[in-house]
Amino acid sequence: MDLSNLLSNLASAAPFMIVDLIAIIMGIAHLSRYKTPAVMALLGGLLNLLTTIAWNAVFYLLLSGDRMGDDRGGRAMWMGVLGITSSVVHALAWGMIVIAVFAGRKQVQRDDDDDRPRRDRRDDRRDDPPTARASRPRS
Repeated sequence: MDLSNLLSNLASAAPFMIVDLIAIIMGIAHLSRYKTPAVMALLGGLLNLLTTIAWNAVFYLLLSGDRMGDDRGGRAMWMGVLGITSSVVHALAWGMIVIAVFAGRKQVQRDDDDDRPRRDRRDDRRDDPPTARASRPRS
């Protein structure tokens, strides 16, 4: 098996690897400002990227068959282990990226009798007719 198969597999994974690189870059760029979400996005993107590259490399080695002889049953077992392991690691990495979206968010305060978020008093003035705004003292 030649190296072109490995490169072809990596090329087909390129869109996902680009998204992972964007998560890594955004995590680094926002590390000082949004620490927890940035770290989660950075680690999730890094874990996804490394898992994708490692999965393709190990898959290439398994298919080449030089290291395992002609034991097709053993090779099939290792491919199954590789598939399950990479799926679990990818799921953990995507979980980290999803957590990064919500980490560090402040909870919206709600009124007791209303399910809608409480608005700032300054926002209430926008709903008043223009005459009511003109007669209200400025705060």
